[in-house]
Order: sequence, then structure tokens, then C-alpha cells
Amino acid sequence: MNQFKLYRLTILLIAAGILTTACSTSNGADTPSPNPSVPSSVSPAASGDSSASTRTVQDANGSVEIPANPQRIVDLAGLAEPLLFLGHKPIATTTTYNNELPAELAKQLPDTKPLDYMNYDIEQIAELDPDLILIYTLQADKIESFQKIAPTVVLPVTEKWQDSLTVLGGVLNAEEQMAGWMADFSKSAKQLQEKILAETGDETFALLEMRGKTMIMHDESFGPGALFFNELKLPLPKGASAAEKAAAASQVSRDLNMEGLLAYNPDHVFVSGPETFMEDMKKDPIWTKLKAYQKNQIYFIDEETLQTYGYGEFGWPRMLSLIETQLLGGGAK
Repeated sequence: MNQFKLYRLTILLIAAGILTTACSTSNGADTPSPNPSVPSSVSPAASGDSSASTRTVQDANGSVEIPANPQRIVDLAGLAEPLLFLGHKPIATTTTYNNELPAELAKQLPDTKPLDYMNYDIEQIAELDPDLILIYTLQADKIESFQKIAPTVVLPVTEKWQDSLTVLGGVLNAEEQMAGWMADFSKSAKQLQEKILAETGDETFALLEMRGKTMIMHDESFGPGALFFNELKLPLPKGASAAEKAAAASQVSRDLNMEGLLAYNPDHVFVSGPETFMEDMKKDPIWTKLKAYQKNQIYFIDEETLQTYGYGEFGWPRMLSLIETQLLGGGAK
């Protein structure tokens, strides 16, 4: 299991007041904009003197003085991909899959230490001798301990996925570079959305994820569901969105059984699970009643791919390619 992505999912759910076993409720196609309460800025001294050793930035907790050019970043927010994009190689990161860096990241970060989000401790972080630590708001209960080790930047967890990336770009003096990436991604998502909806019209979609024996049906509120149903605006079955559940005062749970899935009966189903899942489900009498099954419109995503690329925005471009290939190229029963 991709440990950081599950961790990030957990803190986003806590932030939203949602308890579930299995990040974003905004329209991700909107022009990226920073959260007004957490702007990032360079101190006058730093901006006026290229040799200044520190910069003052604004994070979710206020002003923070950080190195002007940090060299030993410990990334406890699982942001290895955007850090690499901005030219920084963290010395440690919680961006892991089964306690290791994903294969492609490992090639680019051979000296980066993978951290288990469940088991790292303050002493372990101190031994790494960082000059900057990155955390999310809901890790801030340990901020005083982190601050004793190195300057610590607290990134916001908000309703817009763009906010934390905007603040990260500001902290690393790369606002324009980050804004450009977000704009390019939104443009790509919009183009794919138009291609899909031109073929599928008002047909509905479901994104299922198997976690052991639990089936999760994602909605638009976080992770890969935000990609499918906010960025691409694929129609969910009636009653399946987080907004509809909230309006009906029902528990916002994504755990689902087969009868519940049949009640939604989407036209298209993306599903992530064990390699044997698709073959095993052919034996399930309810599964085979689904419109998506009968129309050959079920699309399989392996667990590692969804967990590695579906829960972090810098993995979303790869997911766009996968969705386009599978959906517009045909499914497989």
C-alpha cells in the first residue's frame, strides 16, 4: 500500500470531518489561486540581497524564516514529486509505496531516505540533520519538536488542492513555475474532459477501490475521486456525490457492498484491486448484472498505479493518460 498517499487521504478526511476506512471538493479546472490566508512572500532583506542566507515566508501558521536555498529538506508531507519539479531533492520523504520510494522516484532520488509515516520519530528526523522540514497543518501538533531541529513550514490542507502547491512554490521561490504546472494540468484535464463527454454524454461513472475485503466508491471530495469527478467532471450516479449525501444528511461513507453498487448501477466502472479481481468477479451474480459489465465498460487499474499516482496531484497527468487509453480505447470484462 502506498503509505504516504493513504496518510494524506487520512488527514484530508479528518480535515473534512469524515471518518472512513478507505483532496479536493473544489472545481480543479478553476484558475489556481492561493489561499488568501496563507500567502507566501520573501522578506525585503532577502529579496533585495541575492546573497542573503535566509528568506521569510508565510505558511499556514504565519511567518517562518527559512534558508534561502535549502539543501537538506525533510519532506513529511509526501511532496517528493513537486519538490523534484522545482529542483529540490529531499534527503527524506514520506512519498512511499510499501515503505520504499516508488520505482521511478527511486531512480531520481537514489540517496533519499524513505520514511514510514506511521513510525518515524523526532529522534530519527533530528539524525537526518535537515535545514528545512515540510509538514501539513494536521501534523502541527509536533511543530515545536520539529522547530527545535530545523525551520519548519506548515502547508495548508484546504478545499482547493492548488493551495498547498501554491504555498510550496512560494516557499521555494518558484511561484511562477508552480502556477505554470497547475495551469498546464488544468488545460490537459479540460481537453480530456471534452473528449470523454463527447463520446459518453450523460452516462455515469464509478471509481471503486478494493482495500482488503472493503469496497470503496470514491466521490468528488478527495484523491483520485477529485481527479475523476472534479477535474474531469465525469457524472456520478444520482445520489453518489458527497454533496448529495450531505444534503440528504446521510453519513458520508464510501464503503459499499455489491447490492449498493447495483443500486447505483453506473454505465462505466473504473476499479482498482488485486490482479485477480476482474476474473474473480465474473463469478459474482450481482457484478455481472451491472450495466457496465454487460456493456464491456469496466476498466481495471492496478493497486500500485492508483495509490502511487491517484492520491497526489503530480501523479494526475499520468492518470489522465491511463484514463484516456482505457476509456476511449475500450474496457475489458
